[in-house]
This record gives sequence, C-alpha cells and structure tokens, in this order.
Amino acid sequence: MIWIYKGNEISELIYLQKSTYADKYYFHYDYIINTLNNSKLKPHTMTNAISNKQKYDAYCTLLDLENTMPDEKREKELLSILKDTINEVFGKIISEKQLKEFIISRGLVELLIVKKHLGIK
Repeated sequence: MIWIYKGNEISELIYLQKSTYADKYYFHYDYIINTLNNSKLKPHTMTNAISNKQKYDAYCTLLDLENTMPDEKREKELLSILKDTINEVFGKIISEKQLKEFIISRGLVELLIVKKHLGIK
C-alpha cells in the first residue's frame, strides 16, 4: 500500500515494505524532488518518519508478525502510531529549501545527486 502526496516541488511517499528475511514489515517515509524525478516514483530521500524512540520501538514490535498478539490490538496500536506520524510529517515539507533543512537537522545521509542538487556539503 502506498500513499502519495504530490506537491509542486516535493512529493512524499508513505508505504509498507515486507522484509525478505523475516515475517515483518517496515514503514517508509520518502521524499521525491520533482525536478529530479524520472516519473518512476523512485525516492531521493529515505527516512524514518517516527523520530520518537519509544514510538519507533512500539512500531517495530507491531510490524513484526512473529510477535504474537491479538490482531485487534496490533491493528489499533499500529493505526494510532501511523495516524500520529502522518499528521506530524505528511505534507509539511513542501519545498526544496525545507527538505534541505530537514536533511541537515536529522543528519541524514543522502544520495550524491540530492546533496549536489540541494547544495549540501
């Protein structure tokens, strides 16, 4: 499942990815710089949208299907974390300038083409 927010300068993707090594999933929150996009929705910036360590640990437990817990509990808690995260970050970074500031503030390691395009040293 993929959610996409297409802005004028920056597009955002939120999606789940199945692990190839275990029965679990990963939640990705990625950015596309529209002027660099090759129209294949390949992200330029990959980040963990969940910056709170406690929430991140809870989210990892919920997406690890080898952890036994009732489906209703897993669904309720996962939806709560996803809603909070989406409300916190989705649609907030709408310009290349804001994306540059975000990358620098989080100390993210990005693709060389992104660093060059945004003027990040």
